[in-house]
Amino acid sequence: MTQSEGLSTASLARVGHHNDCFISDPTDVGTYTNINAEYPYLAQETRFVPMGGETCDFDPALSNCDVGVTEMEKFHWSYMNIDYYPDVITEFAESNCLNDIKKRLGYRFNLTTATFPTNATPGRVMPVTIKLRNTGFASIYNDRTAYIVFRNTVTNQVYSVALASNPQLWLGTNEITINENVNLPVDMVQGSYDLFLNLPDAAENLRTRPEYSIRFANVNTWEATTSYNKLNAVVNVTQTALSIADNTRINPVIYPVPANEQIIVEMENISDFKVTLFNTLGQNFGVITDTIENNKISINTQGLSNGVYMIRLENGSVNTTKRIIVKH
Repeated sequence: MTQSEGLSTASLARVGHHNDCFISDPTDVGTYTNINAEYPYLAQETRFVPMGGETCDFDPALSNCDVGVTEMEKFHWSYMNIDYYPDVITEFAESNCLNDIKKRLGYRFNLTTATFPTNATPGRVMPVTIKLRNTGFASIYNDRTAYIVFRNTVTNQVYSVALASNPQLWLGTNEITINENVNLPVDMVQGSYDLFLNLPDAAENLRTRPEYSIRFANVNTWEATTSYNKLNAVVNVTQTALSIADNTRINPVIYPVPANEQIIVEMENISDFKVTLFNTLGQNFGVITDTIENNKISINTQGLSNGVYMIRLENGSVNTTKRIIVKH
């Protein structure tokens, strides 16, 4: 399974794997017939789909922590039957790896650092750097968007800005670095804002329920009532005078993300720009734009498939390309 297939809504990306005789003998009691071919296949597939199971017998050479944890890492396990096979579960517990396995089943995100400017301006770009690790065995196998949340320290007014980074790709033993320039809303009220990271469920009826949001493993970062993960940072949002150089920059504000029926692009004199929409493979889509006013246009996204697209704005030598997400 390729990455593009694994991130799609195709049936191929919706079928997981279950091993009901995990580390019970060299073939897992007939689960495998050719591990040279089947192991690489399973390791690749389970980067995107669920994997788990249970043991069915005790093998002194295999039913131990070293082999079990190694295979769970390789095949990205998300679940395990804690009741079977009892002798293997007892071996895990007595060898002191059972608690570690419980923590690492599925994904487990740990925030390491987050860097933000101290000041930002409504309608302008703010650089964001977030570094984290996934110490779990698996990745997120359902579509999910990460948001930077700005909450006013006085009024508690909230603004959420989607990140382009795909949380489904936050996998591996190495530190994951997210470097992005996020567009602050043009109507953002001046003031001091606490920053949070929010990873809600993609379903409309679940996205506001904290029990379906992703909680980071860090201590004292989780807000149970809001489902926000604290970034322990404050940014001051103020209006600033634009320099001559600033006036030539393109800083479009694009929303909503993800888009369903339409996406709005706001930018000064946007009607003077050519708008092009293409996918991550470079395929150009003919787009019909509707000018709402001189500084705002809408793009109809009803006919687009779910996925990631790029919007390019051009006016002579002045141009920029921004990433958007379409999800119906």
